Amino acid sequence: MEDGQKGLFRRVDVLGRVVIPREVRKLLRIKYGDILEFSLLSNGVLMKKHSALSDIVSLLLPILEILELSEKFILFDTEKILVKEGKIVDGEMISVQYQNLLFARKEQIFSTYQNEFTKFFPIIIQGDLFGGFLLSQSSKEVLETMGHNLQKIFVEFFGD
Repeated sequence: MEDGQKGLFRRVDVLGRVVIPREVRKLLRIKYGDILEFSLLSNGVLMKKHSALSDIVSLLLPILEILELSEKFILFDTEKILVKEGKIVDGEMISVQYQNLLFARKEQIFSTYQNEFTKFFPIIIQGDLFGGFLLSQSSKEVLETMGHNLQKIFVEFFGD
């Protein structure tokens, strides 16, 4: 199935429900429990998979700028990179390496290069994995403190 391809038809049931074709679910990686976002267009409806983390990106960028972390921070959900090098990224899929970090669901040093440490911090809220972020710093202590403070921001934003 390609962008703009037509030919998949589904009937609306009495409760207004429509089954999303398997091919579409597979292509968009839609699975049980995912949230879908609907936007009205002049000639139809746009449906896309929603990332909860994308809700906080516009609030997070100024914080990263103030803390001078823009160039040292990468945010991703379970499928896509959302923020990289201080900019919002649209559509770049995460690597297998990032998927493995997410699957482990624990903090871990990602790399050490030229006296700079990069650590992965998972974003887990009420047991659900939302995504994670990589943060780089030359001091392990500063890295830990800033990383945990950023984790708290996510928990406060999405927590109950």
